[in-house]
Amino acid sequence: MHYPDELHIRRERVRRRLARFLPGVKKLFLLTAIVFFIYVAYSIIWPGVKAARQILNGPGSIWSMILTKETDLKATDGRTNFLLLGIGDPTHDGPNLTDTIILVSIDIKTHDVVLVSVPRDVWVPSLKEKINAAYAIGETKQKGGGVILAKASVSEILDISVHYAARINFSGFKEAIDLMGGVDIEVENTFDDFKYPIDGKENDPCSKDPEYKCRYEHLHFEKGLQHMDGQTALKYVRSRYAEGPEGTDFARSKRQQRVLLALKNKILSIETLLTPGRIKNLMETFGNNIDTDVSLSNAGKIIKLATKIENGKTRNFTLDTGDEKTGRIGLLTNPPTGEEYGDAWVLVPNEGTWENIQKSLQEFLLKQPSSKR
Repeated sequence: MHYPDELHIRRERVRRRLARFLPGVKKLFLLTAIVFFIYVAYSIIWPGVKAARQILNGPGSIWSMILTKETDLKATDGRTNFLLLGIGDPTHDGPNLTDTIILVSIDIKTHDVVLVSVPRDVWVPSLKEKINAAYAIGETKQKGGGVILAKASVSEILDISVHYAARINFSGFKEAIDLMGGVDIEVENTFDDFKYPIDGKENDPCSKDPEYKCRYEHLHFEKGLQHMDGQTALKYVRSRYAEGPEGTDFARSKRQQRVLLALKNKILSIETLLTPGRIKNLMETFGNNIDTDVSLSNAGKIIKLATKIENGKTRNFTLDTGDEKTGRIGLLTNPPTGEEYGDAWVLVPNEGTWENIQKSLQEFLLKQPSSKR
């Protein structure tokens, strides 16, 4: 008779014990796997789903841009015209005076973009005021009247339909740029501005300093590509007393255009569109700092149209007083100060009426760049 050895007996005992515990081990392993899956779903998958839902829903979202048609926007002669206004903050002197006035005209089909920076000192005959006061006057009459009157004033002098408008203040401008992580700007010329006003020091006696230097900050910008945060970008576009060619409102208008285009590119980048938190913060920032007549139903259409604008493809229609160095004659002139203009320094058409300027603008709009024909 054969008797199993001791080793065999031990192995058999272990096998039987494993057989008894194996169902429990399988259940424990299954439970662990389920818990792990729940953890992954909660920490990774669900946030991704929420992100997708936030991106794909709501005005201005990717989903609305896919479904909406930019051709449904208001247009005249195939072009949709937007008016962008920039004002100071409530603590500034004349907080509703528009520091920035830019007309953006976009061809719906070819996506040709023309920018027209309107100098703040342009005199509007019907208002008997400078154009930078239009928004402020409109707001004193009724809430929302600022956008209406600003659009009407620009339409009056340029004889062009202004379909949409938006006004943003300094705080919103700075916050938007900071939310985007700053913007990269190609500074055309190195310049210094020794008279950039410091907020809150407008009436500082500066210990009886006759030049009141304590009221001002020294700005310096180097030529070349510069990364700017919101505060730096604001100083770059607001600087009015720079030494050299950058010390004019017309040079400042060009700087404003560069920053606006850089901000547009950042906002419409894939990185931003795929970051729901950033989109949410941007919407809150704009909601708190923007006054506009753009409806929610049109927001997605406008964003979709903006995404089709090619970098470096914008054209500029120049409204200025010319260039003495090159001998170029401008479309505007500064007339002698008098009662007719409220004893203010103003700009008016070089030839007396706006008719020739309006005709030149229409011809400029119709002349499409050869690369887009």
